[in-house]
Amino acid sequence: MSSLPQLRIPATYMRGGTSKGVFFRRDDLPEAARVPGPARDALLLRVIGSPDPYGKHTDGMGGATSSTSKCVIIAAASVPDHDVDYLYGQVSIDTAFVDWSGNCGNLSTAVGPFAIANGFIPAERIPQDGTVTVRVWQANIGKTILVHVPVRGGQVQETGDFELDGVTFPAAEIVLEFVDPSDDEGEGGSMFPTGNLIDDLEVPGVGTLKATMITAGIPTVFVNAADIGFAGTELQPAINEDKAALAALEAIRVAGALRMGLIKTAEEAATRQHTPKVAFVAPARDYTSSSGKRIDAGSIDLNVRAMSMGKLHHAMMGTASVAIATAAAVPGTLVNLAAGGGTRDAVNFGHPSGTLRVGASVDQVNGQWAVTRAVMSRSARVLMEGWVRVPQGCRRAAPTRRGSRLPLQRNQGGGSGHRCRGTFAAGATGQRRRYNATARATSFSGDRDPCRCPFRYCPCRFHGHCRGRGRSRRCASCPPCCHGPCRGSGRHAAGRRRARSGATNDRRSARNRASACGIPPNQA
Repeated sequence: MSSLPQLRIPATYMRGGTSKGVFFRRDDLPEAARVPGPARDALLLRVIGSPDPYGKHTDGMGGATSSTSKCVIIAAASVPDHDVDYLYGQVSIDTAFVDWSGNCGNLSTAVGPFAIANGFIPAERIPQDGTVTVRVWQANIGKTILVHVPVRGGQVQETGDFELDGVTFPAAEIVLEFVDPSDDEGEGGSMFPTGNLIDDLEVPGVGTLKATMITAGIPTVFVNAADIGFAGTELQPAINEDKAALAALEAIRVAGALRMGLIKTAEEAATRQHTPKVAFVAPARDYTSSSGKRIDAGSIDLNVRAMSMGKLHHAMMGTASVAIATAAAVPGTLVNLAAGGGTRDAVNFGHPSGTLRVGASVDQVNGQWAVTRAVMSRSARVLMEGWVRVPQGCRRAAPTRRGSRLPLQRNQGGGSGHRCRGTFAAGATGQRRRYNATARATSFSGDRDPCRCPFRYCPCRFHGHCRGRGRSRRCASCPPCCHGPCRGSGRHAAGRRRARSGATNDRRSARNRASACGIPPNQA
């Protein structure tokens, strides 16, 4: 068994808004993880502790919820007139998947303080007391965010009396401005990708629903709570413990993604879990928040509940808040109608943890609606800083629920890849699913790779394909030299001895060597 020391990577654990995540400077990451691809995904999965079939993240930094299973990578700006590039990864809890398709509005709050504290902002721009505006390039969606960070004594001010529902303790207020936050590349050529303020959305197994689909902040599908049997005042247990409700809401999400042109087939929704969001709205109504606080109907404009990674969010996502404010500002949307109709430049809505006020400026040009800016207040602070430790490899697969899926990751840019059309058996049932993925022979453990195979590891990424032999009927596209020397063991000399003896690996041991976290076993 390998006894290599763990990787030791500088990191900062931060809360931003009602979320928290692990922040990295890109240059502090191992070289292979500084670029998109399987090595980066594998590293972040292991940092968070995914995939975890127990749903607890005991062996990682994650918190086993969509709000706490997040990673952020910050780098010097690649776009003129910006201070930093901000890349966000939403890490799945029970599958080996990192979703890069959208932004986290809550963690956007923490990007400003992190940039100041880590030397990305010139010292001459930081006053002794005052505010620093950090210009952030959101690399996932290609948008600008202005983060107005309070400074006291030349340092980021973290403590204060600003209270944010969904966060236990008060902190210093940070104002976020989302500049031109809509994605205007939909079929309708505006932030409403269908070209309509309200559509009839056909949802298999649910029926036809009225829906407002918008791309401001984050692609979001809004439906009326009453149309799907809800009051709009529900808390997490009422939704998250109802499997039928979760299935119906996921069906709405998939139907909306298809209608918005975000995916081409329903099966693609599994590889795009972060977007679009689904939210249901209702007119203002009294309710009791998850903290026991009484929310009066007269203090809010409407109630909104939103889904995140298949579960009801405990408060409200920052990007979904932008979508809510923008849709509320456009007369005739479901959100606007639930808020009482008319025109408005701000909205105060109720969510499971309390209330939130968000503003948005919209214009109509040549018949098309566009949002120029959305503004909200959040808070952020450092929870811990130092180093995160990560094992250099995995020897066996993490335990999986019966019949669970471990989807392969798409190659996220750069480098040549090997195309494999093999199959991988996932779960105790031996159920087989066909995947078509590109894997790159990279290693985030650097030059400490004990295996000298020319391809480092099977481009199929899972030894269940070729069972350590390099070629098989199931994976005919594997190069013959892929596992010839080491037979998938990662120990070159031992692999040669086994090869001479003619030993073969049975299917079960081959599966056990398959790394569920995506880190090839020959890099352990």
